[in-house]
Amino acid sequence: MEIIYELKNISKDIKKVGPWEITVVPAGGLTLFPKGSKDNFETATVTFNQNENHQYFFYKEETLKDQQKLFAFPNEGWLGHLNNNNFLFIKKFDTFSEEEVSPTHGLVKVYINKKLKYIELENHGKYQQLQPNESLTYKVTWYLKKLDGEFTSEVNIKSITDQIFEIIK
Repeated sequence: MEIIYELKNISKDIKKVGPWEITVVPAGGLTLFPKGSKDNFETATVTFNQNENHQYFFYKEETLKDQQKLFAFPNEGWLGHLNNNNFLFIKKFDTFSEEEVSPTHGLVKVYINKKLKYIELENHGKYQQLQPNESLTYKVTWYLKKLDGEFTSEVNIKSITDQIFEIIK
């Protein structure tokens, strides 16, 4: 599903804006995205595992504090989540330089709320200036696929990312 958001400056003043999209999923499962050119911000309160190409996090309630977040700059424009029912959800979006991201943010953000049992998957667009009556668009494409088998925290990350690449190509 392709979603195109439009932001329009309806004021009489020049505005600096950056579009973003938050998708909330139930707590649990695996969240992953590509590694990037920059380490995660020091404000990160959750640690993602890393392999050669990806950062990933298996939700384990017993290891979490109440609320945790992570900002990152993946070198590819996608963010994925595999839930406990083995549904793979992928958000695909454009990438751009770190300097074009809204201050104190990343290209992606993952926020985990242990108490309310949800995860936010957030992607950010370019932070830019809009003149009065000027608008910008921000495109995000969603994919959803039921994977074979049962979800397990022993899932092979390479196998999942191979499937992601096959889906979003």
